[in-house]
Amino acid sequence: MGESPSYFDRDHLLSRFHRQLNLLSEDWKTTGRKTFILIDGLDHVARELKPQHSFLGDLPFPEQIPEGIVIILGSQTDQIEDLPDKVQYEIQQSTRRIEMLTLNREAVFRILDKVWTAPLGLEGLEVR
Repeated sequence: MGESPSYFDRDHLLSRFHRQLNLLSEDWKTTGRKTFILIDGLDHVARELKPQHSFLGDLPFPEQIPEGIVIILGSQTDQIEDLPDKVQYEIQQSTRRIEMLTLNREAVFRILDKVWTAPLGLEGLEVR
């Protein structure tokens, strides 16, 4: 992969993203290690960033996500304008949703402590 474009070309970047997803899927087939991609704050994109062309429209359709990859979308609402119809349909399915209350910083660190047994280099961070 390694080629870093010094220009912004949406088609090139999308193609590169999908190639990387396929490489991660191949890694899963070899190692059994899944890749989780968390994209949070989707509700902020249209509301605050007001992009000319939102990346939300470029999210892969469910059938384009290779085996071994899990994409988690986070938002305070499921009313997100720029999501592709197929993605919008999936997030409306109760089997594809986890609804939760807001977590404070301390709660997030407690979850991390339970999930990872190896040190993450978080020892020096303050919990406020």
